[in-house]
Amino acid sequence: MKSSYSFISLLCAPLILTIAACSSNEIGESKDVAPETVYQQYSVGFKEGDKNATVYAQFRFAGDDGTTLVLTKPGNIQLDGVEIPVDSSEFEGAFYKKFPSVDNLQDEHILIFTGFDQRKYENRFSLNIFKLANLPETADRTQPIAIQFEPLQLGPNDRIELHPIDSDSSFTVSYTAADSVPLLCIPVAELKRQKGNQLKMEATFYRHIPLQQATTEGGKLEIEYVSKPFTITLQ
Repeated sequence: MKSSYSFISLLCAPLILTIAACSSNEIGESKDVAPETVYQQYSVGFKEGDKNATVYAQFRFAGDDGTTLVLTKPGNIQLDGVEIPVDSSEFEGAFYKKFPSVDNLQDEHILIFTGFDQRKYENRFSLNIFKLANLPETADRTQPIAIQFEPLQLGPNDRIELHPIDSDSSFTVSYTAADSVPLLCIPVAELKRQKGNQLKMEATFYRHIPLQQATTEGGKLEIEYVSKPFTITLQ
């Protein structure tokens, strides 16, 4: 279990794909590059209580920092058989975004990327439920707070992060599969830094799914789930 200070607050939108400062926002066309050099980048995000998730896809030339690509026809990207239209922005380059319903979270979903050479790459995922369990309404600020969560099993690259909202002192508590005790533990030192008696928090579950079908260049599929905020009264 680790606790660390963070001067960058987590964004609360259903889905925001973090783009490294060195990543290119230039836009090219997939017909101008070798099909096997296209890097697939998928991100799925949703927030507890929202009706829709956000599915974000981006394709780059030669790695996750390369030029963003518009999929030249007959190339396209589909979610559950429905094609996603291309969009673009000054800071992100070319990307594909859709807002599907989260009514059937446990159903399997499929992303199908068709390259300019008409070769198809299928990658499946499920929006598994994550939730906090047995949340305390009150806590003694002289004792650490242990937060339970479900599911208890995480993949090797998954993590859970717990952080305060509108806090007197910002911090982050994280949990990974390498931690021995399946709890999010808020240390006493962080509780004592809170000047008020209300600690409002939310948790984010980050899941990384290996691509089942990828080009030689590879790619990634990430899922981000944000819990509803909750409040603990500190005594």
